[in-house]
Amino acid sequence: MKRFAWMACGAAAVGSILAAVARTSSGADAPPALTPQTPIVVQRAPGTFNYLEVDNRYRRLLVAHSGSRTLDVIDLNNNNVLRQEAVGEGHGIAVDVKDGKYFVGTSRLAYVVVLGRKFMVKDDQ
Repeated sequence: MKRFAWMACGAAAVGSILAAVARTSSGADAPPALTPQTPIVVQRAPGTFNYLEVDNRYRRLLVAHSGSRTLDVIDLNNNNVLRQEAVGEGHGIAVDVKDGKYFVGTSRLAYVVVLGRKFMVKDDQ
């Protein structure tokens, strides 16, 4: 009987904590829930967008598309496609803030494509 009493007290305590958390998180100060935005249309071949990365400084969304074999760069201020650069089947994107470069790893021919971060053109080095 003592074991049941302890379990009941524990359940009541957990219930009280959860109720307090629910009241706090549903208050007027809570941030709004995620809401869908207008879709961004990107011309592409059949296939999928495999990897996404955001360049916060330039407010760009970098999207690797395996079907088109491109890196698509989208301006997040106005949702326009800035550039579609042929890179091969992209399977990873990295932003190098210090050296000002984008790196896109590819799979079919295993190599890394390097683009200049500011103007989004391939680096010949």
